[in-house]
Amino acid sequence: MNRFAYLAAGAALATAFVLSCSDDSPPDVDAAACDCPAAEPPIPARIMTVRGPDSVVPLDNDGGGSATCPTGAKLLSGGCLPDLLATTGLVIWGFGKVDGQEAFYCRWRNDGTQPRTVYAEATCLVP
Repeated sequence: MNRFAYLAAGAALATAFVLSCSDDSPPDVDAAACDCPAAEPPIPARIMTVRGPDSVVPLDNDGGGSATCPTGAKLLSGGCLPDLLATTGLVIWGFGKVDGQEAFYCRWRNDGTQPRTVYAEATCLVP
């Protein structure tokens, strides 16, 4: 008896789903022919990466930089990157969202043998 109840409940839910997706249900129950406009553009086309300006971290000192999303965009994530692959002595001290802004910041410490160039990146969702 329980199997029949589960089968009937599943069929009822499937029917309700098909009817809710049609243009003018119940007369037109063909969900495949729905010509409703999209609510918003596809997500992949709305994601962009913004590179912040280069920042030089002096020898035996700290420094940082940030990357800001365009107006109206939302910050999704970010990253902290050195300009060169040779990063001996370069340590990330901190990173995260800038309070009250759609921006990502990076803070570095340079204990290496020469000044290093670094930058921040922000991944943004544009409207």
